Amino acid sequence: MVDVLLRIGFGGLSLTWFCAVYYAWVLLRYRRADLSVSKLAFNGYLFFKADSFRPEGHPVHRRFMWAVLAFAGGILGVGLLGVLSVVL
Repeated sequence: MVDVLLRIGFGGLSLTWFCAVYYAWVLLRYRRADLSVSKLAFNGYLFFKADSFRPEGHPVHRRFMWAVLAFAGGILGVGLLGVLSVVL
């Protein structure tokens, strides 16, 4: 049973990771003029700041943030499930 749940969890992690990558790719179209792609790539925290993008990109930024939040929650969930499967 735990094996099936872990497979479902890893599938969900894959989906949320691909969503986050897709939204990051779309978000590059809305970056401010003074930010280059390389600056965003090497200063990753800038992707998490809404003011790094033009106002018309804020809805995409919110979807990106939700995808990252879902990915982080999925990692915690799969980790907790893995620990519980070893303990129980």
